[in-house]
Amino acid sequence: MAYYQFVRGTEAMVNTIQMLSIETFSETFGDQNQAVDLALFLKKAYATEKLLRELEDSDTFFYLLYAGEEAAGYLKLNVDSAQSDIHDPAALEVERIYIKRAYQGLGLGRLLMCKAIEEAKGLGKCYLWLGVWEKNEHALGYYRHNGFYQIGKHDFVVGSDVQTDLLMRKDLA
Repeated sequence: MAYYQFVRGTEAMVNTIQMLSIETFSETFGDQNQAVDLALFLKKAYATEKLLRELEDSDTFFYLLYAGEEAAGYLKLNVDSAQSDIHDPAALEVERIYIKRAYQGLGLGRLLMCKAIEEAKGLGKCYLWLGVWEKNEHALGYYRHNGFYQIGKHDFVVGSDVQTDLLMRKDLA
């Protein structure tokens, strides 16, 4: 069994976060998007300057999950003003749960979600929320199975393609 460890993301880790972001997003959604749209999205969403601003934001938290010496994935959490949509002070947004393909199916998504719940409770939040692509049936099934329910939707733009994310909520009673 591999040894897993969470490490809080820092500005010094920006290149690791950038590489993980590009690799995992491409692995997960590359086949379902036009190459030009995917390239535009990756360049904009994971630009070094943008990631550094996110890492500097006191309302955003990155947690990298290491399998031994290798970064297997990461979690990006937002509270208060950093939330991308809802902006509820009682909520914590799970903006990203990214896991490299080689580490999928090993329960790491569960570890990342447990970390998100732990952080939310530690901050006194009442619920988690996230956006998930309406066509990502695997993720939707996982979230529904783990107590999330739909509360709305919003646009998610990949290049020039406007897609729909379902907004899902999990109460922390």
